[in-house]
Amino acid sequence: MDEGENDYFDFTIARADALLDNIDLLSSFVAFNRLVKKLAEDGLSFAVEPLFNGKIKAGGIIASFRKKIYYNYIEMVIKDDPLLSNFSGAALEDTISKFKRLLENYEELTKAEIRHRLIERVKSPETEEALSLELLELQRAAKSNMRGITLRKLFDKMRNLLPYLSPCMLMSPISVAQYLDLEPGMFDIVIFDEASQMPTCEAVGAIARGKSVIVVGDSKQLPPTSFFISDYADEDNLEQEDLESILEDCLALNFAEKHLNWHYRSRHQSLIAFSNAMYYGNNLLTFPSPDELESRVKFRYADGMYERGSSKQNQKEGDLLIADVIKRLKNEETRKQSIGIVTFNSAQQAYIEDNLTQTLLKNKLDSLALDRDEPIFVKNL
Repeated sequence: MDEGENDYFDFTIARADALLDNIDLLSSFVAFNRLVKKLAEDGLSFAVEPLFNGKIKAGGIIASFRKKIYYNYIEMVIKDDPLLSNFSGAALEDTISKFKRLLENYEELTKAEIRHRLIERVKSPETEEALSLELLELQRAAKSNMRGITLRKLFDKMRNLLPYLSPCMLMSPISVAQYLDLEPGMFDIVIFDEASQMPTCEAVGAIARGKSVIVVGDSKQLPPTSFFISDYADEDNLEQEDLESILEDCLALNFAEKHLNWHYRSRHQSLIAFSNAMYYGNNLLTFPSPDELESRVKFRYADGMYERGSSKQNQKEGDLLIADVIKRLKNEETRKQSIGIVTFNSAQQAYIEDNLTQTLLKNKLDSLALDRDEPIFVKNL
């Protein structure tokens, strides 16, 4: 008996031993072969071929099958569609780059044009018009570095010139009250952004200085904090009490409304899907993401306890968040992603910040977490 025959007998004996050891799986193996045969008859043998070839494991059969189906469907759709069949990713990227360059050039030209028009509107000091004196006063204040002149006094002396120099002013309500006299009709339009965070009492002064007002905000957002505000209310004149924000007061007065339809902030549809369904009546138009099947929102139960009467912290939840941050930083694929942690109070924020700093130093990941374009942040609501 030569060596080849010995190898054959050894192989056969080992195979027989393996069959005897797994004799209880024989029925499952027969059922599997029957299923493989049925798949081949139906033209679906591709579903198990990667398993036989060792390219996937048993747990990946479903994912492999779906990938093949999606791939074949996409190939069929692209082939039959003249627009998609001629699509070029390189050409699209080139078009996007050109558009970005044109947009940047347009923005720069727009800035220069606006500056030119503003300068063109200003009269020279040699003219006999009323603006000349105000312009000379402004030049005098600039040369003296505003010595002896407050901004409020300067604005008061520039009543005619100010609209020419700065037709659009960005100011907080406090700055409006501090620097501008109370003159009705001083501005054509007063615009409030994030009005859901603006108490009515702070907004009235700016409104009084305008001919009309535009109030922009989201009534579904949290109202401004009332932590430092007295909760006193005039029970005899409740109808005159302010609501939570200037936005709420405007809605109560039935101001004309205009709703935005597109949601532009969430980069993945799943991030806004819940709010869209629960708060906005599915009226927001969202855009499908390339990896739509994988949600960006995941639930992990922390099994922690909020210590209401003492520390006002949930330490177990905080520890899980810190552990997840460390895990992401150690992974080469996720360490480049920006990371933000949001808590519901300052006590939880302080706990996470302190322990996260110590954990980063312990794992020598502090430079990786902080020396980046977007350092890891911890904020509270």
